[in-house]
Amino acid sequence: MRSCADSPRISPPTTPSSPPHSSTSAWLRLVGDDGQKAFANRAHFFAAAAEAMRRILMDRARRRLAAKRGGGERSVPLEEVEIPMPAADDEQLLAVNEAQNKFAALDISEPTAKRWWAYARA
Repeated sequence: MRSCADSPRISPPTTPSSPPHSSTSAWLRLVGDDGQKAFANRAHFFAAAAEAMRRILMDRARRRLAAKRGGGERSVPLEEVEIPMPAADDEQLLAVNEAQNKFAALDISEPTAKRWWAYARA
């Protein structure tokens, strides 16, 4: 027991989300690189500290979400992607076009067309 108490502690490495790393990052954001930032009073210091911690947490959340959403993958415009299409039946396309032209020539209202469609389906 005594040897465990006398041996120096080995601390785990800090990760970017661990408290020591977060507090160091917050301190650096508060005082900057030169370490000379004056605060008007205690409330000003705590307000600045809270803002720095909030920004660190938001940056971390954005990085994690970016990694989940593909991270560094580049986006490809849809125009550059070739999407295979089934071969169109030319006769069927011409028949659909002819039916649309005949339907447009009837000059009927939309509610009438819906009624006729419902009747034809029944």
